[in-house]
Amino acid sequence: MDRSVIFPEQGKDILHFEERIGPYLYNSFPKWLKHEGFYKFLQILLNVIKFNPAYLDPDVVCGLIGYLGHTCMVSRTKQNIDICLQVRFKYGEMYK
Repeated sequence: MDRSVIFPEQGKDILHFEERIGPYLYNSFPKWLKHEGFYKFLQILLNVIKFNPAYLDPDVVCGLIGYLGHTCMVSRTKQNIDICLQVRFKYGEMYK
């Protein structure tokens, strides 16, 4: 499925499926981790957390932030690590 259909405006507008986006992101994170489009997924994840935090269940966000921390430890790609750290430290405090 085309990501532009799944993530309108690169994750900035999730109004039409706000109840399902959090669990979808959480459950699909491990699958995207090994995908060549993982960086794009991380950018969308950042936008969803940045622009739509009210629509996300805190437990899901905490799980995603845990995944991001793990990704920082195992990733060999600087751009992936940078965006993971950006999400982890900029938005992680909101969900403690």
